[in-house]
Amino acid sequence: MRPWGRIRRRLALAIVLTALLPMLVAIGLVETTVRQTSARFFVPEVGQRLDQSLELYQELADAIKASMRTRATAMALDPALREAVEAGDVGAARGHLERYLQVYDDAVSLVVVDAEGEVFVSVDRGAPVDANTEKQLTVRRTLGGHPGPEEAEGLDGLDGEGPGAQGPGATGPEATGPEATGPEAEGGPDAQTPDAKRSDAERDPVEGALEGKEGEHPAGLQGEPPPGFFDDLTSPPRHELHAVFATARAPFDEHHEMSGFVDTYRRIEQRREADEQSYVFAFAALLGITILAAIGMGVFLAQGVSRRIGELARATRQVGAGDLRVRVNEGGSDELADLARAFNRMVAEVESSRARIEYLQHIGAWQEMARRLAHEIKNPLTPIQLAVQEVERRYGGEDAGFRRLLQTTREIVEDEVGTLRRLVSEFSGFARLPRAELEPGDLAELLRQQAARLRLGSDDPEASPAESTGRLPAHVHLELDVPQAEAPAYLDRQMLGRVLANLTRNAVEVLSEGVPPGSGGEEGARPGGAAGRRLGLRLSREGDYWMVDVDDDGPGIEPERRGAVFDPYVTTKLDGTGLGLAIVKKIVVEHGGLVSAETSPWGGARIRVRLPVLGTPSSEAALEASRFEPTPPRASASLRRAAPLTSNIP
Repeated sequence: MRPWGRIRRRLALAIVLTALLPMLVAIGLVETTVRQTSARFFVPEVGQRLDQSLELYQELADAIKASMRTRATAMALDPALREAVEAGDVGAARGHLERYLQVYDDAVSLVVVDAEGEVFVSVDRGAPVDANTEKQLTVRRTLGGHPGPEEAEGLDGLDGEGPGAQGPGATGPEATGPEATGPEAEGGPDAQTPDAKRSDAERDPVEGALEGKEGEHPAGLQGEPPPGFFDDLTSPPRHELHAVFATARAPFDEHHEMSGFVDTYRRIEQRREADEQSYVFAFAALLGITILAAIGMGVFLAQGVSRRIGELARATRQVGAGDLRVRVNEGGSDELADLARAFNRMVAEVESSRARIEYLQHIGAWQEMARRLAHEIKNPLTPIQLAVQEVERRYGGEDAGFRRLLQTTREIVEDEVGTLRRLVSEFSGFARLPRAELEPGDLAELLRQQAARLRLGSDDPEASPAESTGRLPAHVHLELDVPQAEAPAYLDRQMLGRVLANLTRNAVEVLSEGVPPGSGGEEGARPGGAAGRRLGLRLSREGDYWMVDVDDDGPGIEPERRGAVFDPYVTTKLDGTGLGLAIVKKIVVEHGGLVSAETSPWGGARIRVRLPVLGTPSSEAALEASRFEPTPPRASASLRRAAPLTSNIP
């Protein structure tokens, strides 16, 4: 596995620390917040108040039940009722029971049963107990004051939770017979509370009785019982009173709900610390998962950043070692992508600048050589010509053959000297070729002026090379495709005019080869016809560069020779010197551009000149380079170069 780089390790560590510190702080804050919130809800006073409320409900239930038991006891102690029952007077006993129903409005039914459990007499209020709104209590008392067996066992709960809850005298679907005995007879809502399990010995049966009811007894029950009443308490019980009472169900339901609520509150309060820890752990786990995901994403992004920075570092080392062909990936739209594009652009400009400087040094060496050759050749030309002319002039012999020989020799020498003079003139012009002085200009206007010179021609022998274009032959049709808008660029009008003049003159010479004088020269000959030839000047823009194309429909240039036609002394013409296109390339390079030979859409040759648009980095680099004068190498060193640099010139 490849080890991580320093940048990648630092980025990953920074991401981990940046994520870990807020996580620890957040966990601490969450723990504090949870504890404060929990303490705000779980106040000890709240629990105490809830317990007190539950006790109030319990006391209310106890008071209601104690009142019912007191009334049942009062009815059982009534001597008139006992005497009527013992005498077997059902009507009198019924009358007493009905009077009790009228006095005790919470009584539902009153039943007197004998020792065998048979109903002696019973009365009821005429409506059964409504289980939805009422709770009932069945109290059994032996006539004469003997408590029933259930009371002796301490059954003090309210019943009504199932069959057998009511006494035998109750009416409705819940009324049952005297067999409804046992602990279920007085089970009520408070049977689920701790107070329901206490015995009668632990509770005052009269405590909390309903006020206004304790003293309301039937006639004959007021005051002390008659003499001898308690003498019969030791005798075996014979008759029992089963009294069924009803009260509102709501307080007991609320007591039950309150009891459940308090139990729930206590359980929650007991789990409070565990719940707080679970909340903190859950938040920490969620935050930890989020942080881990963020760390993973950050490490992944850091890997991409470090990898791209590593590529830039490796490419920089390669550039420092001299390899200017290296490029880095420019994918993306972030700052690193901008840096990669800037790096590639910088390397390309450095490569172009180095190739440009090397080319200019190479051309400078050729210029130095041309200057020396011109000087060395020019000096003996005149003496040679004068010597031959003097020999012919001084010959006074009669030999006609020798005289013709001298004349022929003189003519040959004069022709060759003229050729050499022209060659020396071109060498001198190439050697004295000035550097381009760039300034803002309109390239489109320059092309239009060059087209006008071609159409009008110039026969002035004193015209500059840029203006000596000659009249365009009639058989050559000029097609100008230049936009009306300005084409701003840094240019030297005179030098760039010379470039256009050289290119158009070469194209015209190629198009005129093999054309006899006057052929196709009629006025109005159709362009592109059988005798017509085409010459095109076009200007277009591609990105940050202007494209100047000079097209013709001539034979074109072989692909294998296109790279060498711009080198000095390389020519395709019999009488050419090979300096015209070399001058063109030197001037274009000084403008920060590139010249190349291609195939024209018409099938002939296309010379394309690429010049940077004004305001682009390439144009600014060309302007800066024009102020720098490279030192040309010695001519001998230049001549030893096997292949001139041509492919990487901007």
